[in-house]
Amino acid sequence: GTLLPSDERSVAIGGTRSPTTYGREAAALLTENWLGRTIAVLARGLDRLDPKDHTGLFAQIQEMGAVVSEQPLRVRPDSRIFPRRNRLISGLSLGLVMIEAAGEVGPRHTVYHALEQDRQAFCVSGNIFSLVSDFTNLMI
Repeated sequence: GTLLPSDERSVAIGGTRSPTTYGREAAALLTENWLGRTIAVLARGLDRLDPKDHTGLFAQIQEMGAVVSEQPLRVRPDSRIFPRRNRLISGLSLGLVMIEAAGEVGPRHTVYHALEQDRQAFCVSGNIFSLVSDFTNLMI
C-alpha cells in the first residue's frame, strides 16, 4: 500500500489481544462512522506474515491502506521489537484510543509513547470488575 498525506490525521486503535464481547462491540461502535484507511504496523519484516490465516486481511489492507514496518526483510517478531513498533503506531497518529487493556505491556507502552509524542490518548472505560479493563480504567 501507500501512505498518504491525509494519513497524518489518523487515529490509532489499541487494546488487548483478547478482547471481551464488550471490547469488540465498543471498537465497532467507535469506528463504524469513521471514514479512513487501515494502516498496519508490523513488528517483523514485511515478508513474514504470521499467522498464515491473515493472508487475505494482509492483502486487503495493502490494497486499501498500507502495511508498514521499520524492520528489514526476513526479521522475525521479537519481544524487544514490539515497544518500538508501538512507538510508530502512536507516532503515525494524531491520537490513540485504547479499548480494554489489563496490565499488558504493549498497550501501556503505546499510551506512554503517545503521551511522550504529545499525542492525545483516550481510554474507553470498562467494567470495574473486569481485569481486562484494569489499565484503561486506571488511566481514566
